[in-house]
Amino acid sequence: MKSIYQDGVSPTPRWQLWKTASLIFMIFFLFAGSASASHYRYGTISWKRVPVPVGAAPGSCAVEVTIKQAWRRTFFSGPPVVGSTVLGTTTLVTSKVYGGASGVPSKSIDILVSSTNIVDDWFFGEYKTTLVLPSDTTTYLLSYTNCCRIFGLENNSSGDFRSESIVTPCVSGNDSP
Repeated sequence: MKSIYQDGVSPTPRWQLWKTASLIFMIFFLFAGSASASHYRYGTISWKRVPVPVGAAPGSCAVEVTIKQAWRRTFFSGPPVVGSTVLGTTTLVTSKVYGGASGVPSKSIDILVSSTNIVDDWFFGEYKTTLVLPSDTTTYLLSYTNCCRIFGLENNSSGDFRSESIVTPCVSGNDSP
């Protein structure tokens, strides 16, 4: 027996509703963009010797570290604009090249945005800090690691990345390239 509402229109069978909803979802997914985790674009680490601050331990060495990074703008909530600071993109770790702790605490990398590209969805910025290294004769490794390189790359697509630089003994007078 067919049920009819008071206005004379019968309800739509459930299978027709399901079919319509399925069609709408298929169209949505057909035109939806890729949701790949691809937010890291580029990064470098460089350093130069600077005078040791007053009060530093004898035999220590000071270097100014500059980190340059580019990221996908829309990965971050409230996409970055020039002059803003993006907090904690990665963490700068200082270790001894030949093993053992360096005695230098890790630092959160907060990028000062210097350029953006809305059309291609990226931003670029720099982070600078001065590290006082406990020994001027030890070789140190500066590094940062995070997730999600550009999707679709031939090598390590959507994988983790690591950027690093070796700080040679400050006594020898060497700076990074």
